[in-house]
Amino acid sequence: MVRRLMYELEPDELAGTVVGVPIVNLDGFRNGSRYLSDRRDLNRYFPGRKSGSAASRVAYSLFENIVRHCDYLVDLHTGSQKRINQPQLRADLEDPRVVAFAKHFGGMTVLHSPPADGMLRAAAVDEGIVAVTMEAGGPNRLEEEAVDYGVQALETLLENLDMRKASRFWGRRSRCSTSRNGFAPARAGFCSPRWNSTSRSARVRFSAPSPTRSATPAAPSSPPTTAGCWAWR
Repeated sequence: MVRRLMYELEPDELAGTVVGVPIVNLDGFRNGSRYLSDRRDLNRYFPGRKSGSAASRVAYSLFENIVRHCDYLVDLHTGSQKRINQPQLRADLEDPRVVAFAKHFGGMTVLHSPPADGMLRAAAVDEGIVAVTMEAGGPNRLEEEAVDYGVQALETLLENLDMRKASRFWGRRSRCSTSRNGFAPARAGFCSPRWNSTSRSARVRFSAPSPTRSATPAAPSSPPTTAGCWAWR
């Protein structure tokens, strides 16, 4: 997503500055893992320290040299441990600044998800930098539909922030779910979310995968109402 977006931007037509970092955890990337070589999760060590573990030092370098100079932050992730995430934003919807920011991404689903201690977006918000996490696709693979969807959301963000001229439109607005009560399926299957506009609730139906059919869901071609296999009500 980062590379494609940066290649598409025309500096002369841009108001402001966009900083893209394609890979932060280079050690984990080389090893095909979300963890560093010492088994630490980098996204639990922000804002980091100048001395200490490798995770603390990498986090400190990124935060001090790049993040601290930004007004907004989008932390890009895929699913981990063989999980595949439908394109979605995770944000603390109890923060009015974050809610307003999340609405700038167009039709992407937004889930209420307060950050854990040490997460990059938690450290950023603590410093007054408005931040969200974007999840899309699965680990160690290139899923072009998920990339397309994420790039479209990022382009829409820049347009809504008046950083570039509008070039495309979404079919519907983002839906922000503020409930903290969620549920996950107890068994595998294909997720079929349905949104009830009257009761403002969501239900999910699962069907067992066929032996001749792939159990890996494709990224949606149109904005989903509920992300992945999670429904918030």
